[in-house]
Amino acid sequence: MVLLGIAILLAVLGASLTERGRSLLGDHRKLIFLTVVCAVFSFLLIVSILQYKSMAVDPFSKFFLPPYQSIRYFMFAVAWARVFAPYVISFLLSLIFLAVALGYNKEFDEKFFEKEEAYVGALSIFLSGHPQWIFYFIFLVFGYVLVQLYVRFVMRKVEERVPLYYLWVPVAIFVILISKYWLSSFEFWSLLKV
Repeated sequence: MVLLGIAILLAVLGASLTERGRSLLGDHRKLIFLTVVCAVFSFLLIVSILQYKSMAVDPFSKFFLPPYQSIRYFMFAVAWARVFAPYVISFLLSLIFLAVALGYNKEFDEKFFEKEEAYVGALSIFLSGHPQWIFYFIFLVFGYVLVQLYVRFVMRKVEERVPLYYLWVPVAIFVILISKYWLSSFEFWSLLKV
């Protein structure tokens, strides 16, 4: 899932760097978001099926499958808890973010986000997964503060508003990579997982 998430985010990042790509993201933002969500959950379904087949041929783990156990054990303990739950949680959080971002943006006359930016942020939250979304928000705020400090004190542009547009995707890629190759080695990581 790490490679699929990073590939999707790199495609979104590449599209957001050109005017034509931003136009494409803006015009088809809902379709792109829904397509990615469907693709991820389809991929997770395939992973669950492969996990079942793998367990069925293993001499020890076959006892966790029918006829030795109810199929509910596999559905809940393996398919749900280990495969689907991290992305269901991050999907729900991305929907909450999307609703709040679009609501505030509409209330304040499109002042906060570009028309595709809320969807890019929601997509980044979704692809980060659970519990990576926690670190995603931490690093997003930290990165935004650093950019603000740089613009205000180094570039001396006090009145300039710095958008989050170009931070959503790179921070998501960074968080996915550090969670896979660094954070997962710590004890607290297992406590945060579902």
